[in-house]
Amino acid sequence: MGLSYSRKTQPTNGTRPSTSHSPIQRIINNDVLSAIFLETLNAHEPKDLRMTRIHPAVVVSHVCHRWREVALATKLLWRHLNIALPASLGRPCKHRDQRRSEGFQDQLKKLREAAQVWLSRSASCPIRLEINDLRIHVYGPQDSPGLANLIELLCESSSRWESVAFRLHIPSPPDSCVGRILSAPPQTTPILTSAAMILSSGDSIGAAQQRLFSSPNILSAASLRSLVIGPETLVDDVTSLPVNWGGLEHIELGGYRSGSPRIFGTFEALQLLNLCPNLIQCRLVVQGETPTPAFLNTDKIKLPSLQELSLFTKGCHLPRSIALSLELPSLVKFTVSSGFCECRPRIARNPERSGLCDFFERFGSTLRDVKFSYEPLTQSASTHSLRHLSNVTSLTLTNFSNHSDGAHIDGILKSLTLLCPKIEAISLMQAHDVRIDETALLDFIEARRRRVFESENSGALRLRDVNCNQYVFRAMDPMKELDRRRVDLVGFALRDYSHDHGITMSSNNT
Repeated sequence: MGLSYSRKTQPTNGTRPSTSHSPIQRIINNDVLSAIFLETLNAHEPKDLRMTRIHPAVVVSHVCHRWREVALATKLLWRHLNIALPASLGRPCKHRDQRRSEGFQDQLKKLREAAQVWLSRSASCPIRLEINDLRIHVYGPQDSPGLANLIELLCESSSRWESVAFRLHIPSPPDSCVGRILSAPPQTTPILTSAAMILSSGDSIGAAQQRLFSSPNILSAASLRSLVIGPETLVDDVTSLPVNWGGLEHIELGGYRSGSPRIFGTFEALQLLNLCPNLIQCRLVVQGETPTPAFLNTDKIKLPSLQELSLFTKGCHLPRSIALSLELPSLVKFTVSSGFCECRPRIARNPERSGLCDFFERFGSTLRDVKFSYEPLTQSASTHSLRHLSNVTSLTLTNFSNHSDGAHIDGILKSLTLLCPKIEAISLMQAHDVRIDETALLDFIEARRRRVFESENSGALRLRDVNCNQYVFRAMDPMKELDRRRVDLVGFALRDYSHDHGITMSSNNT
């Protein structure tokens, strides 16, 4: 009857059908519709949220009159200002300079107009500002009236900045209008909680550094809780930044810039951690092993709230001083990327040499999610490490060496049939040439899929997810073989693999 009714109410004079009688319009009230609009922002990549006609807020506001009214009344829908500065078109050409300049100014004018619309429609809502400077090669005058006007408009809204993310090219001189956005004093950014930046500079002195290390600046906001500084940004000592380190809960640092006389080693990492006692999440690139700070000879660095720690080391091995210098009672997630280069000889179980074994011995009992490279370790050291991960539910094992044999991972899989009793998900990230004993992998899956009876009171959990990360099975179709073995596959997923037919597959049984 509903379909018959809708047909009868369609106009017959060729005009556009009205949406006022559609079921979705009658059932969904404005509050629910507004919530749906806001959720569309979470479903898009940041690059899709640039201030253009295809921005989700613009799209939904052009569906019908009612949707437009709701979209314009939903101030939070317009709080994301994602700005991509026009890219450089190359070196100056006397025949095209005028046209290039006019095109650049026209794009800046449109950006400023769009920013004004977003700022107006978001009213007094906190702003999330992102600026991507695509001008990789900047020739001739660095500033322009259009660019200065855009930056001035954005700076005028600094009291509303909740988070900022800058990927900027700051040329000489350091008072370039793009660089001025870093100099917003803390009293003008009272609600800024998150700052992320990757800065490059066109001169050897480092104009970007002058902006960052001058005090006060955007990093000095007392409300700042999250700080992300990407690679190729810092030259000077990071601890000299005018940051309220004690207030940070999240930090990411990509090390020092290439060509800098400094390296961000273990000394610098521990020194930084000592300044941030309230961290919850931490991600650091450790560029080398440097002597441990003298104060750690007697006192350890206490990070009582740290839950997630990611360390990306330039060398093969995790420095021992990392584990031996920290107190991490709340750590549940740990990632270490050591092992991207060839490690010969591998580190054995000897605790005087293995920083990774030290780490798992000290903190393994609290960990739930672990990712590490087994390449720097011997088979015995790998087994020793896994033995301390009794509460891990998610495990990722990596090996990016093209010269490793598969015996190491085969031994690990065999040991995992008994170790890590609570593991539910495992991911195997191998170099393309590393072969796995496919029978050993299926034996592991079969053993960990056996039904666990409550009467056993073992505390073991059933494996539910195996990610093969594009591994090619050559001897068999794994799911057919598991089915042939009568393995219970209900609720089990084998993901991102292919077999000898060359078809990438992902099997999920529910």
